[in-house]
Amino acid sequence: MIAHEEKTKTGDRPKPVSKGCNDNPVRIWIDIRISNGLHLSQKNLSYQDLVRMIEKLEGLC
Repeated sequence: MIAHEEKTKTGDRPKPVSKGCNDNPVRIWIDIRISNGLHLSQKNLSYQDLVRMIEKLEGLC
């Protein structure tokens, strides 16, 4: 019996975000408009701030 070994390409894997290089951190700006007239806008969010905001929005659904 021949064992099957699955090989993955390095390009298929997500690349980890470097935590040590904060020379120019990414900041996120979102603008959400909903059909009922609600307008949400947040500027200068970090990734963690964005995650927290999404969790709060999921709680409203």
